[in-house]
Amino acid sequence: MNRAYYVILALSILAIIAASVYLINRKSPPQPFSNQLGFTQIYTPKPGGMVFTAMQISGENCVLDGIRFNLANKHTLVDRESTWIFTLNNNPAPCTDKPWWAPKIGSHGDDDQAAGLYEASVPYTGGFHLMRTEGPFDQYHQCSGYQYANVPPMPQGKPIGIKTVQWRIPNGVHIEFWYDFTNGGKGPWIKYASLDDTLPGYCDGGSITGPIGMNGTLIGPAPAQDTMRLNGADATYIGGSIVELVSGQTPKGGVGSSTL
Repeated sequence: MNRAYYVILALSILAIIAASVYLINRKSPPQPFSNQLGFTQIYTPKPGGMVFTAMQISGENCVLDGIRFNLANKHTLVDRESTWIFTLNNNPAPCTDKPWWAPKIGSHGDDDQAAGLYEASVPYTGGFHLMRTEGPFDQYHQCSGYQYANVPPMPQGKPIGIKTVQWRIPNGVHIEFWYDFTNGGKGPWIKYASLDDTLPGYCDGGSITGPIGMNGTLIGPAPAQDTMRLNGADATYIGGSIVELVSGQTPKGGVGSSTL
């Protein structure tokens, strides 16, 4: 009698534990492939690789050159995915004669410092503006050979996400630009521009004499940083990061298509 009682008790406890584990797992949503809570990662991070989240704001709200969200990087980190999550709070058009936004990735400095960055700009009203490089400061060089797709107008008053991706390829670098205007950085992400910048270079000029970072180092001595620039905008930064990627990535999706 006592033995049967303890057997039944033990089986009941095991059944309760098993049911609890099942319920916990059933109610827990799948976690996004993410480098940081709040947004998803598109490409595979390098295990134990570098992750930078320090951000400095420059510029001001509703001024000609706008506000800039600057993520600090290292010159030796070329293969990376950079993310900005923010809210646009105004119609920037009355505040600027350059009514477009642009992620700018690479190195930025004074006009007497060697520097080099890629950017792909988009009007706030939608469409596409251009892809170019800058280096040194305020010297711009039009790119050729890139692919792009029109982007919808940037929404106001809701969290949105912008991403850039760069990694080395034979004789050059691969660059991509992405946006998420629907789900605050949790995807789907849509690729709006892409370029294989290979030797002798599709965006050369000034201090840029070939694909930026193809030798494993960004152009210096200008500081390495990836920047989200919003001309004329009043914007609120929510989060972001620069994440080191596994080398030899394979591009996901086509320009104008999405990936979760």
